[in-house]
Amino acid sequence: MPQPEAHPEVVSLLWDTRARHLHETDVWTHRDGRPFTEEEMALISRVTRADFKELKAQQARYLE
Repeated sequence: MPQPEAHPEVVSLLWDTRARHLHETDVWTHRDGRPFTEEEMALISRVTRADFKELKAQQARYLE
């Protein structure tokens, strides 16, 4: 079975998510405090395990 591919536009949004704020308020915002638009919310609603796996891989490369 082929591995599902990450969606670059979703991974990009995950990178720009203010995660701490999300956990505290349940509101998706960008790192600069702007709330996600309806279009961005539609994109983030389709996040997959492959997207999170790609995000983790990118974070590991960034830390190297």
